Amino acid sequence: SVMRAPITVLLLAAATLTPAALAFAPDDTVHIGVEPARVVRYHKEVQHRLGQSGAWSAFQDDFGASWQARFDERTGLPHRAWGPGIELGALRSVQDVESSLRDLIARHPQLFGVSGADLGPARIGYVERTDTWYATFDQQVQGVPVWRGGLTFRVRLGKLILFGVETHPAARGLNVTPQLNAELAIQEAVRQGPAPSAFHDAPDARLVLFPEDRDGQLTYRLAWETRTRTSTPPGLWVSLIDARSGELLHVWNEVRFLTGQVTGLHSERTLDGSMITSPMPLLTVKNGAGASTTTDWSGNFTLEESGSFSVALTGSYINVRNRQSSNGAGSFTGATFEWTTASATQAEIDSYVFLHQVRDFWEPLTPEVSMVDDLLTSNVNVSGSCNAYYDGNVNFYRAGSGCNNTGSIADVNYHEWGHGFHYTSLQAGTFDGSISEGIGDVTSALLTGDPVIAPYFSTSGAGIREIATDLRYPEDITGEVHADGLIFAGAIWDLWAELETVYDKETAWLLTAQLFADAIKAGPTIPDSYDELVAADDDNGDLSDGTPNQCSILNAFALHGLGPGGSGGSTLTVAHETLTNQEPTAPEYPLSAELTSFAPDCVAAEAEEAVVHYSIDSGATWSDAMLSLSGKGDVAGAIPAQPQGSVVEYYVSVTNTDGDVVQNPTGGSINPHSFIVGELVEVYCEDFEDDDGGYTSELVAGEETEGADDWQRGVPQGKAGDPDFAWSGRRVWGNDLGQENYNGEYQAEKHNRLTSVAIPLPTDSDTFYLQFRRWLTVEDGYYDKARVLVDGEVAWENHKTKRDIGDEHHLDDQWALHSLQVADLDGDGAVTIAWEIESDQGLHMGGWNLDDVCVYALKVVDIPVDTGGDDTGGGDDTASGGDDDSGDVGQNDDTGEEGDIAIKPACGCAADPAPSSGLALLGALAGLALSRRRR
Repeated sequence: SVMRAPITVLLLAAATLTPAALAFAPDDTVHIGVEPARVVRYHKEVQHRLGQSGAWSAFQDDFGASWQARFDERTGLPHRAWGPGIELGALRSVQDVESSLRDLIARHPQLFGVSGADLGPARIGYVERTDTWYATFDQQVQGVPVWRGGLTFRVRLGKLILFGVETHPAARGLNVTPQLNAELAIQEAVRQGPAPSAFHDAPDARLVLFPEDRDGQLTYRLAWETRTRTSTPPGLWVSLIDARSGELLHVWNEVRFLTGQVTGLHSERTLDGSMITSPMPLLTVKNGAGASTTTDWSGNFTLEESGSFSVALTGSYINVRNRQSSNGAGSFTGATFEWTTASATQAEIDSYVFLHQVRDFWEPLTPEVSMVDDLLTSNVNVSGSCNAYYDGNVNFYRAGSGCNNTGSIADVNYHEWGHGFHYTSLQAGTFDGSISEGIGDVTSALLTGDPVIAPYFSTSGAGIREIATDLRYPEDITGEVHADGLIFAGAIWDLWAELETVYDKETAWLLTAQLFADAIKAGPTIPDSYDELVAADDDNGDLSDGTPNQCSILNAFALHGLGPGGSGGSTLTVAHETLTNQEPTAPEYPLSAELTSFAPDCVAAEAEEAVVHYSIDSGATWSDAMLSLSGKGDVAGAIPAQPQGSVVEYYVSVTNTDGDVVQNPTGGSINPHSFIVGELVEVYCEDFEDDDGGYTSELVAGEETEGADDWQRGVPQGKAGDPDFAWSGRRVWGNDLGQENYNGEYQAEKHNRLTSVAIPLPTDSDTFYLQFRRWLTVEDGYYDKARVLVDGEVAWENHKTKRDIGDEHHLDDQWALHSLQVADLDGDGAVTIAWEIESDQGLHMGGWNLDDVCVYALKVVDIPVDTGGDDTGGGDDTASGGDDDSGDVGQNDDTGEEGDIAIKPACGCAADPAPSSGLALLGALAGLALSRRRR
């Protein structure tokens, strides 16, 4: 429960207005901020439920079951969908593309969440080199755009291969009449913003509907998105002002300043003392008669001799301007001239060389991008220190405050040029600040071959950051653009390594760069970046059959929580509707599942065997029942009937032809599903919606610090492995729900407890059960203890390894049903339930999340015993498939007792249906070799 420093979340303006000024690193002394991009999470059980929707099924009926999607769990619409190419007819013009796509939207309005009338004019770009159309439609409500709301399409080789739905059906019909006019909104933006006393010019404003994801629900604010510019401090300010109240909702500066420690001086790369002589390409040379020419890429030129020659750091591509004193200039009479600090500052010379190096690398790969052709100004020796930024030009700061001159560091030049490369590459989508920082870092790393960005950024020799660490989405999202950009940059770095296992080093390097450059044309955000890399890799207008390098892309992006498996990194999942409590007379407990592979060409093995493992003695012993597997991925079977009163724990496993196993739940016997067999009478149920249920929390042991007693009732925020939705309704009890500036983790060396009210037990029964919905992530019990206590006695404790490795953690990735038999241990006629976390000093996770806590009494019923006959369902036709031919329905050979089952809701007190409809999913097929690549 560590408190983080407050994070001001900021909005990004439309990229169509002014190039963003994006800097090399953050600075705590200057307001920077980040646009309030929604964090998109994918929960396996919710994804399965949304995949069964009528709108998606209708689309698959039209265009094939091979189409797949990842759904936006807030809107229920396909966030990204891909599949076999859909022929759109002859596409000779922008009008043809727009007309064809509008016809598709009109055919499936429920899937796209809008009608044609809700969409503004299409923004369409085309790249002839790859025969790719990029189309974006902005959603509008009575003419007011929804911020980052709309539809995006990728059409390759004349066929639609991918689309994204980011529309908001709930916004239709909202009142879009502002109480504030644009002028007042701009005044409020300046007054409430970070630079109220500075002179603001170039004011602009547009009305938008802004979707806010708060406490697991989308709400909409009518707002003015305003823009102003200041010179002192340097700023391109974008603000979001509530159009009714005048409240400042978000503000950010597109000039994002540099902090850290720099190194400088032109050597091969940075200020480490290794100076080299490099050619000065595309430089203008004049003779004494006024004639001029331009050097080639080797620095050579031919010009009639007429007295002396003169040169400046001005050429056909780069103009360097010294903002500290006069610009560098040189003259010579011989055949050669070498720029040294006698003619210009070192930063002027270095920046000119480095910017030509990066331009020279990208020009043959993306000749259509204007950044490689347009004249670019490099302002060096800008007043201040430890700063560099892009705002249509590139700007580098002087040495000072422990930083080297940023103009003399190749990585910083490459990074800032990369921002412009991103901006001028866009054919669709949005200019997202976080991914742009990743793009800048990748631009640098591809040229240096080094995951450390800008060695000698500081005078000590340190770099500013590195991209090799496997940061993951969404758990490592911080809300700071440079840090968040490392997720995407790391994925591209790992892609380079993956491709080197397939191709020679140079081919892998160039292919990584080409895929990267083509993908960023679509304007992806971080969670969409995998999809755009795969679309860029397509070679036949069909994403259902994989792409030449999809497996390498999949492997690399999965390390960062990106791709079709989302944060779980799963490419093969088995969706399963978890069993709830069963009636005592059921002959068996049917279960079914659905096997889905997001990248079948990348999985060499195929599913071979499916088994359900079950136990009625708290996992002391396990029995198995075989499940059937169909070619379509359907899994079906049943758990044999068990004696009434049993608590049945179970998990499902699927084994592939390589012997690898995947389980549901992912931990198998460590965190199994469970249900109760019998006729149950509800004694008590609490869903925490109306109040906290009278529960109390305490710090049992450990130092009393901020957040030490971290039990909270509220809406979970999806941090540290927690869910971002309740099982029912909206509220839960949990350890550190990640609200405000908490990080979602339980703290080190703390012993916390949440205790229920005393729950009276009826006297007409002597068998009772506790049952609740659980989402628990906790370290192996060898180190951290999660417990359930009944009347002060331990009734359950998380799994503990029998060795000192301690790596078998309890990691729920769905809401699980937790069932325990309980008793009145202290004889007071009631039970009191408690949940604990006791942690050590090491690894920390999300802890408990609790919902729908219930206590049931068992009503014992007489079950007639069938004495035999051919119609009893006994013998080999029993669910267990055993040799018993007694014909006893539900007979259990181990106990001789009778069986059970029928589905009964686990908690009748819930105010709202569970958002996941009781679904759970199997995790990724563990250890599958992603080796088969299509050629």
